[in-house]
Amino acid sequence: MTSTRIAVLLVEDEALVRMAIVDELEDAGFKVFEAGDADKAIDILTATPRIQLMFDVVGDDDVWHLGDFMSAPGGDCDELLGRLHGRKHLIIGNNDPETTTSANRWTSVQHYRELAVDGLHLILCHYAFRTWNEMGKKSINLHGHSHGKLKPFPRQFDVGVDAQGLRPVTLAHIISTQVRAQTSVPH
Repeated sequence: MTSTRIAVLLVEDEALVRMAIVDELEDAGFKVFEAGDADKAIDILTATPRIQLMFDVVGDDDVWHLGDFMSAPGGDCDELLGRLHGRKHLIIGNNDPETTTSANRWTSVQHYRELAVDGLHLILCHYAFRTWNEMGKKSINLHGHSHGKLKPFPRQFDVGVDAQGLRPVTLAHIISTQVRAQTSVPH
């Protein structure tokens, strides 16, 4: 029996970061195509129509890490944060040591955050909630911690990378997933 692996295009200009991510993705079972710049990525996309997944974070994106970012034996948190793109925010998880929470390269660090983005009220916490602020007004609860093992409530999403194919997800992806799920539920 042969299994088809999902083809991923990884675009990263820093070679050491790219190599580390490629190793992780391949270990997770993905077929990885890698590019060090946009021109190479376009060449790969042109020559390889089977690319199924591509992701990138750019410098001015806000990236929210919803806990359990890096354990103490994981290395130097500031060094890793310096290699990642975007403005990085940490929602503290139960496995984030002080070496992670006190790293200087975080834009912000907190246990809980409410945000208004594109007309949506977002509730961010490491833990999934049974109820949350403005739940009756269609606010959205984003969480990690449960590793994709909890049945979600409406407008509640596990955005931990292990529940999302080892990749960051955009708010647009989360919302489109919500719309697809709602339209597939029989009434």
